[in-house]
Amino acid sequence: MKSLTFEILNEAKKISFSKVFVTFLIDVMLLISLTTQISPQNDFYESPAVNYIRVLSFSDVLVIILASILVYFLLNALFVVSKKINVISNFKLKKKFFLVEFLFIFILWLPVFVICFPGGIFSDTFLSLGQAMGYAPLDNHHPILYTLIIRLIAKILHTADLTKICATYVFGQMLFMELTIVYLTYWLNKKSIKPLYILMAFLFLCFFPYVPLNSITMWKDTMYCLMVMLFSLTLADLCFDISLLNNWLYIGKFLFFGILVCFFRNNGLYVFFFSVIFTIVFTLIKKKFFWKFIVLGLSTSIVVGFIQGPVYNHLGLNTSSTVESLGIPAQQIASVIYEDRDLTSSQEEILFNICSEQDWKNYYAPCIFDQLKWYAPSFNASYLDEHKIDFLKIWFELLPSNLDLYLSSYFMATNSFYNLHYTFGSAAFYTGVWFENQGVVENNIIKNQMGIDLKDNLNRTPLMRESWFILFLLVTLWLALSKNKINIFAFLPALLSTITVLIATPVSSHFRYIFYLVLLLPIFVIMSLINNKDVTK
Repeated sequence: MKSLTFEILNEAKKISFSKVFVTFLIDVMLLISLTTQISPQNDFYESPAVNYIRVLSFSDVLVIILASILVYFLLNALFVVSKKINVISNFKLKKKFFLVEFLFIFILWLPVFVICFPGGIFSDTFLSLGQAMGYAPLDNHHPILYTLIIRLIAKILHTADLTKICATYVFGQMLFMELTIVYLTYWLNKKSIKPLYILMAFLFLCFFPYVPLNSITMWKDTMYCLMVMLFSLTLADLCFDISLLNNWLYIGKFLFFGILVCFFRNNGLYVFFFSVIFTIVFTLIKKKFFWKFIVLGLSTSIVVGFIQGPVYNHLGLNTSSTVESLGIPAQQIASVIYEDRDLTSSQEEILFNICSEQDWKNYYAPCIFDQLKWYAPSFNASYLDEHKIDFLKIWFELLPSNLDLYLSSYFMATNSFYNLHYTFGSAAFYTGVWFENQGVVENNIIKNQMGIDLKDNLNRTPLMRESWFILFLLVTLWLALSKNKINIFAFLPALLSTITVLIATPVSSHFRYIFYLVLLLPIFVIMSLINNKDVTK
C-alpha cells in the first residue's frame, strides 16, 4: 500500500498539460452542477426566472479549488493502477461461445419485447410512420433511410397495420443490437483480450437496463448509436494495425459503416467527415501515406455531402436543417433580448422579423429551443433560413458585450450533458405508445395472458445522468492516450458525435442522443487498460 501511494505521489509530481486540461474540464462540470437552478416541477419549458445558472459564490470557489486537488490526485491514481492491470491474453474463446452468448441475450431480452409490445413508440415515431406510409411528404428532419426502412417493412408485410409494422421493426432492431453486442465480444477476442474482461463487457451490456430498453424503443437514435458502435470498432482496428488503411477490404468496411453513420442521423456526416480528415492528418504526421484511403475517404465524404446537401435541397427534403443547427445561437440571442441588452436598429430588424420582440421574451425557455421554434406564434423559420448569414453576423456582433449571457445560456441549453447532479431524464427510453387512437395498439402480452404487470418495474429504472457517461468518456480517453496516442481511433466517432451534440442540441436533456456512450463503455475501459507496447504495429 505504501509503495502504491508513493507511486501515485510521484506520478502527481509529473505535471502535464493533459492532466491539467482534464482536471479543468471536470471542474467545469462540477461548477455547472453547483450553480444550476431547476424548476421543482422538473419542467423543461420554464422561463429564465425559474431555470437559470446563479451567480458564483465564495463557497463555490472553495469547493472547486478543493475538488481540483482531489480530481488531480484521482487521475494520477487511476493512471498508476491502470498500468498494473494486464488485459491481454493468448487464450482464445471458441466460436460456440459466441453462439451461446447470442442465445443467452435473446432469451434474456425477449420478455422486455413481449411486455412492451409492439415497442416503445415515441412522438417522433409517428412522424416517421406518417412519411413512410405516404400520409406526409418525406423530410430529412428524421433521416430518410430510417423512414424508408419502415416503408420497406410495410411493403414486405403487405400491410398498413401500424402495430405490425412497428413490432416488426422493433423486433428486428432488438436482434440487430444483440448481434452487435456479440460482435463486440468477438472483436475483443480477436484482439487477445482476456476472457474475463470479455465476459464482463458482455454481462454489462446484457443487464445494464438502458441497453435492452433502447433495443425496443423505436426512434432513429438507436440505430444511429449502433452504427457509431460498429464504426468505432472499425476505427479501433487501427489502434492495433495502422497498415490496415492499405487494405481494400478494410477501407470498404470503414466507408460502409461511415456512410451508415451519415444516413442514420444528420450529425453523422460531420462524424464521418472529420474521422476521415483526422485519420489522414494523423497518418501524414507519422509520415505514412495511404493513398487509396485518402482518395476514397475524401471522395466518399464529398459524395455524401452532395447528396445530403444539394440533392436533398433540390428534392425539398431539408425543410428544417437550418433551424435545428442554429438552436443554441438562437437561445443565446434570446437571452440577450430577454435581458433587454442593447441592440442596433439593423440587428432589431433582422431579429424581430425572425420572431417578435415579445415572443422572443415570452417563449424563451433556457433548457429547450422547441418552445420558441414550435410554439412562438411569430417565429418564422423560413425567414431565418433565408437570413442565416445575417443572423450569424449578429450573433458574432453581440458576443463581446454579452459573453456572460452567452455562457450561461449555453450551459443551460446543454445542462444535463454537463450537470453531474441533475438531469431532466428526457428520452432515456420509452416503453409504451405515446399517442392513443393513432393506429398503434399497445399490448402488454404477459399482463393480458397471466395478469402480471411487469412494465411498471421497467418504468422505474433509475435515471442516469448524461454527464456521467461524458465524464467516463473524458477520463478513459485521457488514460488511453496517456498509454499510446494511437488509441484515439477507438474513441474518435463517439468523441466527434458528442461534440456535435454539445454544439447543436435543441434540448438540454436527451439521453438517446449519447446512448452510444453506454454501448461503447466496455471498449473505452479496455482500451484505457491496454499497456502492452507490442500490441500495436
